[in-house]
Amino acid sequence: NPFRDEATIEFGYTVDRATISIVDIYGKLIEQHEITNQNTFVITNKDKASGVYFLKIETGAAQFNTKVIIK
Repeated sequence: NPFRDEATIEFGYTVDRATISIVDIYGKLIEQHEITNQNTFVITNKDKASGVYFLKIETGAAQFNTKVIIK
C-alpha cells in the first residue's frame, strides 16, 4: 500500500458518478474529487506530507473506506 509518487484506484467497472475524499489522521479533509464516467482514478502525493491518510469513495451504490500510506 505505501506509495511515493502516485497510486491508481481501479474500480473494476465504469463509475457513473463518485466522490473521492482524502482525510488525514486528524479528520481534516485534504482533497476531494468528483469523478464521472471513469474506471480508474490516480492519487498523487502532490502537497501531501508522508504519513497515513484515509480514502473514502462514495458511489451511488456503495461507500468504501481504506487506509493509504504515503512514503
